[in-house]
Amino acid sequence: MAIYSNLGQNLYDINSIISNGVIKLIGAILIILIGVLISKFISKLFKKLITKLRLNEILKKTMKIDVPLEEFVATIIKYLLYLIFLILALKHLGLAEFILNAILIAILSLLVIFIVLTLKDLIPNITAGFLIHHRKLINKGENIIVKDIKGKIIDITLTEVKLETKEKDIIIIPNSILIRNIITKKK
Repeated sequence: MAIYSNLGQNLYDINSIISNGVIKLIGAILIILIGVLISKFISKLFKKLITKLRLNEILKKTMKIDVPLEEFVATIIKYLLYLIFLILALKHLGLAEFILNAILIAILSLLVIFIVLTLKDLIPNITAGFLIHHRKLINKGENIIVKDIKGKIIDITLTEVKLETKEKDIIIIPNSILIRNIITKKK
C-alpha cells in the first residue's frame, strides 16, 4: 500500500512539474509575441518621428553625412526591444542568467575576432611607417621605383605612400609592402 501511495505522490509531482513547465513556456511565448508587436510598433513610431523632424536633412546639411537615419535608429530600437523581451521570456522560464552569460561570451568572442581581423593589416603598416619616418628612407618629392612601379612621392603617412606616375595616376602602396621590397631612388 505504501508503494502505491508513494507512486501516486510521485506521479502527482511529475504532473505538477509538467503543468508548471507548460504554463511557463506558454507565458514565455506570449511575452515574445507581445514583445515583437510592441517592438515593431515603437520602431515604426520612431521612424515616423525622425522623418517628421527631418533629422536626415539636418544631418546631411550640417555634417555632410548621408545616412538613412530613420532606418538605422528604427532598426536598432527594434532589435534592442527584441532583446529585452527575449530576456524577459528567458527570465520567466528561469534560464536568463545562463543564456545571458552564453550570449555575453559569444559577443566578446566575436568582438575580439573582429578587432584582431581589423588590426592584422594596420599594425604592420604603422610599424613600417615608423621605420620609414625614423630612418628617413624616402622623402616627399623623390622619384622612386618599387616592384616595377615608378613614380614621384606625393604623400607619406603612417600607413601608406602615394606615388604619382608620369601618366598622372595615383598609386597607393602600403608601408608594409614598401618596406619589404627594394626601393630604387631616381634623381
